[in-house]
Amino acid sequence: MSSPAPIYIPDFRVLIESGILAMLPVCDRGSARRVNEAMRYALFPGGKRIRPWFALLGASIGGYSPDDALPAACAVEYLHTSSLIFDDLPSMDDAGLRRGRPALHLKFGEDVAILAALTLLNQAYAIFGRSGMLIKEATECIGLNGMIGGQAIDLEMQPVVGTRAPFAIGKRPRSCG
Repeated sequence: MSSPAPIYIPDFRVLIESGILAMLPVCDRGSARRVNEAMRYALFPGGKRIRPWFALLGASIGGYSPDDALPAACAVEYLHTSSLIFDDLPSMDDAGLRRGRPALHLKFGEDVAILAALTLLNQAYAIFGRSGMLIKEATECIGLNGMIGGQAIDLEMQPVVGTRAPFAIGKRPRSCG
């Protein structure tokens, strides 16, 4: 009996980390430096990068080079990170921790957290916008029938205590990431 052929799983970590850093928008204005810091804090907590890894793996299987697919893979990570920032806000899940560290809004304030999330989401759209097919897919996945709609369902099912929000029906537990 022969042994199964080894499965090759490419290691894209260095490529992904360098791409995320290289494509990260940076503002030189003094007042925006905290937004820069907040984006880096949110993006580099030591996560697995499974979403951009899958994007690069899928592109490789489809015959595309990882370098060509890197912008889209980074956009996926920017989108994912922005969704985590929004989800952790007090008006959503009110999480105190994310990956064992204080949630972004607790470290930098809600205002800076919102700006960081919007900047990352905007950068994802800018990158996806380079391809008509990607921007169409992204807007459908992010929109009201996708990620945003999912958050609305989450709010409806687990609203915050003591609010008069339209979704309020009971107590929502805190999550820790």
